[in-house]
Amino acid sequence: MAQYTPTLNPPKTLIPKLSNPNPSFSSFSTFTIPKPKSINFPKFSISVTAAQNQQHRQQPPSLEALINSDRKEEVLGVIKSSSSHCLSETNLHLTVPGLKSKTRGKVRDVYDSGDYLVMVTTDRQSAFDRILASIPFKGQVLNETSLWWFDKTRHITSNAVVLAPDENVTIAKKCSVFPVEFVVRGFVTGSTDTSLWTVYKNGVRNYCGNVLPDGLVKSQKLPANILTPTTKAADHDVPVTPDEIIERGLMTQAEYDEVSRKALSLFEYGQRVALEHGLILADTKYEFGKGQDGSILLIDEVHTPDSSRYWIAHTYEERFQNGLEPENVDKEFLRLWFKDHCDPYEDEVLPDAPEELVCELAWRYIFLYETITKSKFKLPSTEEPIHDRISRNVAQALCLTSGLYATLVKLLGYWASPFALRVKWALKLKEIEYQYVEEDLPNKSPLLLRYNPVHKKVPVLVHDGKPVAESLIILEYIDETWKHNPILPQDPYERAQARFWARFIDEKCVPAIMSAFTNQGEEKEKAAKEARENLKTLESALAGKDFFGGETVGFLDIAAGWIGLWARIVEEIADVNLIDTETMPLLNAWFGRVLEAPVLKECVPPQDKLLEHNRGCKASAFAVIPFHICFQGHWRLEYHT
Repeated sequence: MAQYTPTLNPPKTLIPKLSNPNPSFSSFSTFTIPKPKSINFPKFSISVTAAQNQQHRQQPPSLEALINSDRKEEVLGVIKSSSSHCLSETNLHLTVPGLKSKTRGKVRDVYDSGDYLVMVTTDRQSAFDRILASIPFKGQVLNETSLWWFDKTRHITSNAVVLAPDENVTIAKKCSVFPVEFVVRGFVTGSTDTSLWTVYKNGVRNYCGNVLPDGLVKSQKLPANILTPTTKAADHDVPVTPDEIIERGLMTQAEYDEVSRKALSLFEYGQRVALEHGLILADTKYEFGKGQDGSILLIDEVHTPDSSRYWIAHTYEERFQNGLEPENVDKEFLRLWFKDHCDPYEDEVLPDAPEELVCELAWRYIFLYETITKSKFKLPSTEEPIHDRISRNVAQALCLTSGLYATLVKLLGYWASPFALRVKWALKLKEIEYQYVEEDLPNKSPLLLRYNPVHKKVPVLVHDGKPVAESLIILEYIDETWKHNPILPQDPYERAQARFWARFIDEKCVPAIMSAFTNQGEEKEKAAKEARENLKTLESALAGKDFFGGETVGFLDIAAGWIGLWARIVEEIADVNLIDTETMPLLNAWFGRVLEAPVLKECVPPQDKLLEHNRGCKASAFAVIPFHICFQGHWRLEYHT
């Protein structure tokens, strides 16, 4: 077995960038994710009915698969044969040109490439602030699980991910990391010194600023999720209250308020997704950093079995009522084994973890990944040594990133143009750095006339000297050019549907809205009625989803998202009713969600400034105003003089 030595967390300097301060929208309520249904939730005595076992193969792995299945036997065989090939240590600074230094954390090795950080997730297993063992494939599972959650939570918060060139590697932007870990808990549980159950059974009733009632028992669901932040002291985590965080200068009040809100929203969303897949997310921890532009970003890892505690949902209530531990799908059983066989905090040398426990934990990590993501874990080939594979992939990726972001990307736009806003949103979602050129449309620049000589309109995207015009075409170009964080659906049918509805927006919804803006009397009311009918039709495409893209913002959300704000402005200026909250409740709620999604909200111009601008447009025939223009037989809205 490997030698286990105590080690510290990586130093706090991590990842990214982004754009401008965001306004608030009085017309829309703040986006909050629905909480899971209040079910009383919780190593493996799982009973699944025969009918459940006969569900189609496309369903996520059944709970029975956790203990006894062909998939488990297949994976365990590979795990046992790979136990001597764990990725316990890396030295990329010796094998990859351009990596300047290495910082060894408990699980991750972090390398400085100058512009970015290269984070390699190893197979090291940590608990009690030290290394316990090496678990086959654990690093790949953690990295790919985090990447899945990073992608699914972009509607809640931006993150620092640039790309993942290897199964074990994430390249991320640098940022200054807040020296606070945001631990969110939904249940009274845990075995470490800072866990909620440990401090509660020792008599603590005010923990990290949370007042806890008497009478709670282990594994009981809390009345509401709570934050129990920690900070570092020497080589261990120390609980800290919100007031202490501010008083010590670890964060400002505004920073703490934003991060705590995001942490609770992330946890509520994670609980909902986990419960949909038959699991309970009992607790987890998040880390955040601040980018060079001041934006707050989610970093490190998200909802992995290392940072989170997962239980089996359908047996929790019965086991809790009988005083039994919940069935867990995380590393808790390994923690308990070490607590039973040594003092993991004080003993200088720890016993080797039994092979059967190591293999069981490796399988649980894989099972959890497959259950959450509904995809099959790709067992890596053993033909090429893992360190050689990682070195090769990282070297290629660093060449790519230097080319990807060094290649000049320009956006020619106008601050009040909703079509330019579409492109800003897409670039933001893709985390593509670009140079923005603000156009004075009454006095078009030589650059605009050069790159769009026929129509002379914004937006125009210039990539590597080549111009692309028309906002929807630009969105597709961006998605094809930069493959990460896909915007369009991957399924061909869903992609075709997204394109259809985007055309419907530009050819039906927008002209009707602008006709209501520019006309008077009966023509205005006729246009408003047509706009309402078209928006109601658009609502049908939501089909009960949070976003048109599903759980996250996608192509159609970008195409339509601006309508919520601009339609409200038209309603106020033209005195018409366009978005009926009673007959279009889903669409109205979606407008609020999409405009409050952090990754989009930062790009939206201030509402009061837009209102003043459009009042001027209404009053002046010589200002830069929205017009209907006929282009190639299709009515479209563009900013024109």
